[in-house]
Amino acid sequence: MFNVLIVDDEPIICGAISRFLLRSEYGIVRAETALNGFEALDYLRLDKFDLIITDIQMGGMNGIELMEVIFSEHPNIPIIVISAHEDFHYAQQALRLGAIDYLIKPVESEHLYQVVGNALSKRHSEDLRTWEHQIRQKYAVGQLLTAKSILLYEWLSDEDNEWTSDELEVVFSDLGVLLPGPFYCVLNVELDLGEGGLRRNTRFNVKDRKLLLFAALNIIEESLSSWEAVSFYGLKGQLVTIVSIKEAEWKQWGTEALTQIQLIARTMQANISTYLNLNSWIGLSRTTEGVTRIPALYLETKDALEAKQNDRPELPVYYIGDVEQQLDKLMLRWQQHLEGLVKVLQQQTEAEQAEAVVMRLLKELTKLGMPEEQWANCLLQAAYCLYGMLGELRDMLEEESLPPEPQAYARHAVSKEKIGEFGAYLTEIARCVIVGHVRRESSTVMKAMEYIRRSYANKGLKLQDVAREVHLSPNYFSYLFKRVTDKNLWDYLTEIRMKEAKRLLLQSDKKRYEISESIGYESPEHFSRVFKKHFGVSPADYRNR
Repeated sequence: MFNVLIVDDEPIICGAISRFLLRSEYGIVRAETALNGFEALDYLRLDKFDLIITDIQMGGMNGIELMEVIFSEHPNIPIIVISAHEDFHYAQQALRLGAIDYLIKPVESEHLYQVVGNALSKRHSEDLRTWEHQIRQKYAVGQLLTAKSILLYEWLSDEDNEWTSDELEVVFSDLGVLLPGPFYCVLNVELDLGEGGLRRNTRFNVKDRKLLLFAALNIIEESLSSWEAVSFYGLKGQLVTIVSIKEAEWKQWGTEALTQIQLIARTMQANISTYLNLNSWIGLSRTTEGVTRIPALYLETKDALEAKQNDRPELPVYYIGDVEQQLDKLMLRWQQHLEGLVKVLQQQTEAEQAEAVVMRLLKELTKLGMPEEQWANCLLQAAYCLYGMLGELRDMLEEESLPPEPQAYARHAVSKEKIGEFGAYLTEIARCVIVGHVRRESSTVMKAMEYIRRSYANKGLKLQDVAREVHLSPNYFSYLFKRVTDKNLWDYLTEIRMKEAKRLLLQSDKKRYEISESIGYESPEHFSRVFKKHFGVSPADYRNR
């Protein structure tokens, strides 16, 4: 038994499709209709649907914007797009957001019947399988896989690898991928999807893992927004990125090329840790000329990540050259402690915890057996590491409360005897980092909630509007809001609207359509359905109690 939601701003089309599907032999018991994206989202919050059929061009929230929200909050629901536009750009956007078909109006009934039948049949088959079986059969990311991810991953893992440059150029063009080169490197991000969350103690179910993969991919893409790169899903919780480097950039970097690439990797890893609070490891290939060399670079990232499984599981970035040359283990262990320091500080909620964190770090330094002439270097590395974190949080802190920059200490020798004095300085920085991090975490969501409280009466209020207000991507903001408040954005918006509706019903003489209009609903009937679902009684019955 299936539920279908039809979204189109033409009531005649909605009604016709609804009646047609209810007469079909596919076991459709409900075929609800929504005249715009906002009504559709309310339906999705109230009930479970097995298929969505939507138009592209609609007033208020168009079909692409609706699909962005659906793909973020309900990634498992199949979507069929029916549009009067044959523009390839629309089709490309729809398919990127997970649409299973793109039909051009007018649609022949037999064709629609076949497409819907195929979609529901596939939906039924998937419901019969367990999540574990889906993961085993679909690369570990289930329905989050897009056509782009599948094709690019098949290319990288093709053992024969006989693709020519011309063939790849055609494929990249069809997928909308820009990789002009001529130099390339590959980064392979492996996420720890066992435990994580805001306090590092959340155990994720399969649905959470899929959302985290989706959020991590968006974070990686945003981290690389100033680069020509493409990111996609790989195997077993891995996310693969191919970075294209122009010849002029390569020449400009010169001997600093590796440092630039490692900076990209560390930025990606730091952003995943900051915004998702997840451990991640990155395998980094060499940089090589020629697009046909990319599969070989991908294999290098897999070899680099093997080092994590062998003897250095704490490092965030594994460069294939470093792994092969076996860099100095002692300094690498100190780098591990610094990376651990960053992660530990991001978990703290009280400034008083800073001293204990720093004292543990200094104790590890004394246990390492580091030559005394290297102590100054190690401690200054710790100071620059902490001050780098502080730089991202300056807007959350009072300028006069900030400790001096590490350069002030770089002029003085830092010896074993002065470790206590320098420890006090590190503690001061760490305390500021904890305070700033906690303020930043709550500030973003509080700002969004305030914006919603000011704008709930706006009929055109969209996820994209709220995300733009707090300078985040819609998909990541939706995920962050859910994680922090334990409710999704539309639940919170509906609560605000229903609270105001209840007040107006009890304290004013406004008619139902006036109340509906004043709290952001276009249709009084739709307002009544949401109100009854929320409170268990109709607006009229509530007013007359």
